[in-house]
Amino acid sequence: MIEDTQESRLDLRSEDVRDILSRPPGWMISWGNSVLILIVCLSFLMSYFIKYPDTIAGEAQISSLTPPVYVRLPVGRIDQVHVATGDLVQKGALLIEMTNDIESGNLQYLATFIDSLEKIQSGESKFWSFSNLGVPPLNDAQALVVECNNLIPLYLKLKYRESNDTKERDLLRKLDIATKLYAIGMEEAKIERLVVKNAKTKFEMQKKEYELGFDTKLNFLGAESAYHLALKTESTVSKNLIRLQDEIENNKVLLHNYRASLAKTSLENEQKLVSLLAQLRLVHYKWQNAHRVISPKTGKVQVINRLSEGQLSTGEEPQIAIIQDQNNYLVKGAVPIAGFGKIKIGEEVKLKVLDYPSDEYGVLDGQVTLTSSINNGDQYYLEIALNNDLTTSYGKTLEFKPDMRATLEVLTEDLRLIERLFYSLRSAFTD
Repeated sequence: MIEDTQESRLDLRSEDVRDILSRPPGWMISWGNSVLILIVCLSFLMSYFIKYPDTIAGEAQISSLTPPVYVRLPVGRIDQVHVATGDLVQKGALLIEMTNDIESGNLQYLATFIDSLEKIQSGESKFWSFSNLGVPPLNDAQALVVECNNLIPLYLKLKYRESNDTKERDLLRKLDIATKLYAIGMEEAKIERLVVKNAKTKFEMQKKEYELGFDTKLNFLGAESAYHLALKTESTVSKNLIRLQDEIENNKVLLHNYRASLAKTSLENEQKLVSLLAQLRLVHYKWQNAHRVISPKTGKVQVINRLSEGQLSTGEEPQIAIIQDQNNYLVKGAVPIAGFGKIKIGEEVKLKVLDYPSDEYGVLDGQVTLTSSINNGDQYYLEIALNNDLTTSYGKTLEFKPDMRATLEVLTEDLRLIERLFYSLRSAFTD
């Protein structure tokens, strides 16, 4: 009885199951499977087309191809500070004055003295107003200033001696007189030659007449005496011409030697003046370097350490940097060894400057221009060129500071999503 009851129940259940199985599935189940398969297919399809790059992070330093010029202060105590950070200065501008054992008025005296000396040397001025009376204490420059004051009057006298040299005028006068006398002597010589010629002719005529008996002996002897006297006079004139010619030549030699001596002395004075001027400039330059800090370049001032009047300087570390006009920048980066092989020339780089929060200022865009082939321990180095100098992705221009530091991200070659999945699975099965 019990067995019949169980069998009837099984038959009843079997009929219900068969009824359920014989019914076709509902539309939701059929479409749900289709949608699921479609989603899976679309996911694979999208993973083929979707690409995004890997990023390799590292550190970078931004510097200028025109590096800043660092200025050290001399040993001593600061007297006055004339600049502050951000000031634009020209080359040669006064930055800082140190305490000086030479009074500023004496320093100005030396500067004026050198300026006047330069005008004398160039010929711009012929007037010298300084003397050894009242020269202020100038330490190393004292003896040089005194020597200049002794030299300049003679220097000017020799340089502008056209109407002031009595010795030259005297030699010229003697030469002129001798030349004129020689000219007169030449005229006298012509006359005497004519006189001799006439006296000789007369003498010869008197001689013939005397020999023929047409003239007396007294007239003959008178003509002979006149002829000999004319010869003597001509000889005297000739000797005088020779003497005058010798005197002219001698005066010319004296004048030449005197002028040569003046030229030599003038050249020596010129060389001495150049030497003294160079020494004075050097002393003045040393004073400026020792007690006045001058800007070596044109640019913007960056005070490295706080400076104040009365502060003592040891002269060991640079205190001021002069940042010159920036046109080109050099970015050097360092990245870890892992993944370095993926970096290629020309790949995009994002730089976040530490001094300027990237959320507020944006990032700098650049490209890899050079990669190192040898690692330095656990890093490789690369160089990056900035696309827009220091203008960020937000359009803001950052103010350059020496050796700015930044973090970098190198965006390497894009990979498809399906490739990344494949590489992950391959790595998992390989390991």
